[in-house]
Amino acid sequence: MKKLSSFLIVLSVFTARIGYTASLPDTVRIPLGGTVQVEWTAPPDTDVVRYRLILNGVSADYVERVEIGEWYTSEQNEMYVWEQRLAVGVGFAYMTAVDRVGNESLPSQSVYYEIYDDRPGPPNLTRLKVIP
Repeated sequence: MKKLSSFLIVLSVFTARIGYTASLPDTVRIPLGGTVQVEWTAPPDTDVVRYRLILNGVSADYVERVEIGEWYTSEQNEMYVWEQRLAVGVGFAYMTAVDRVGNESLPSQSVYYEIYDDRPGPPNLTRLKVIP
């Protein structure tokens, strides 16, 4: 069986107020509803046909697998896609590459993230008063 090479991923946050990029051992802080750019360097194998992004929500207790069959390539020859489906809480993401025959690479390193809700807290409604 052919072994695919591993590769590096980076999560970048793009919102009106935040533009921060982190890789291990940092944690990327992402506001709820923020757009996340998942960026990676492709392995040297030329027969990779898709990537699998695995999102593990530690505090939300979920695992989501996103199959990536189409992606963008930057001027620096890095691949990227955008993701917006992350739930509030702490988690980590990693990727694998899949070749034409279905062989899957070892996982990339993990990138840790925290999705936080930056909306203001609710007001404290104290009473309703009837005015005659």
